[in-house]
Amino acid sequence: MNRLPRIRPVFVLAATVLVAGCGVAQADPLVFDFSFNNTPSAYGGTAGTVTGQIFGLMDNASGQAATDIVILSSGGPGAFPIDLGTVGTTIYANSFSVANGQIVSAEFGQIFTENSYLNNALYLNLYGTYNLLQLPANYGNTGGFSGVTFTAETAGAVPEPASVLLFGGGLLALAWKQRSQGARNGGLRYAQPTVRS
Repeated sequence: MNRLPRIRPVFVLAATVLVAGCGVAQADPLVFDFSFNNTPSAYGGTAGTVTGQIFGLMDNASGQAATDIVILSSGGPGAFPIDLGTVGTTIYANSFSVANGQIVSAEFGQIFTENSYLNNALYLNLYGTYNLLQLPANYGNTGGFSGVTFTAETAGAVPEPASVLLFGGGLLALAWKQRSQGARNGGLRYAQPTVRS
């Protein structure tokens, strides 16, 4: 009579870890805070710091578009927050590159309210020069990429597929070694009791 081989628990555990490792989810998009100071000589006499958040950027990716930008404050009057994902349609540029959790290049420009005299708009390093918030009062500078600060918010740790696969591979090797030793010993893992008559 043929007997099915017994499946050792360590084989089952190793296979489960390997399958789980292959299905590890990708990292979540990062959230970045941004800020830039007004230079009164460039854009009028109102001092202020513009702050906001950028959503939807992936780490270690180039030329990607933000999914949303929210302006949190200007240092002056205005109704905040302003969610650019829900207002305005005219986008001049939307390109960000992220490397190791840092924005390394950026260009963004969007008009979010069209006025007959002056449009409300946000520029981040537009044309390599302008960091500007028009409300219609102007807050901004012409410092380009170095004139705006980008800071990544803390993201949750994501399991590395390589680490999970390495752990599962180690379990498989251990299970294989136990199986090989059992085969060399005639399939017996424990000493058999002596039967006396």
